[in-house]
Amino acid sequence: MNQFIMLQFTLFDFFPNFLSTVYSITYIYIYIYIYIYIYIYIYIYIYIYE
Repeated sequence: MNQFIMLQFTLFDFFPNFLSTVYSITYIYIYIYIYIYIYIYIYIYIYIYE
């Protein structure tokens, strides 16, 4: 019984950390996509107006 309580506590400690890492990874991917779109837009703009 005591081991089960400890396991539950470790799971609840691990899960928010896992969620926060997943959120941070998705934010990093979103920023990367935004930078890629900005670079493509600038490249197309320069290509059209040159």
